[in-house]
Amino acid sequence: VFAGSMLGLAIALVGYAISKSVIVG
Repeated sequence: VFAGSMLGLAIALVGYAISKSVIVG
């Protein structure tokens, strides 16, 4: 469960970074 939540958090951060870079770019 902990590993799954960490994976979800990592995916969320990556998605946020991508969307942010797309908005900036």
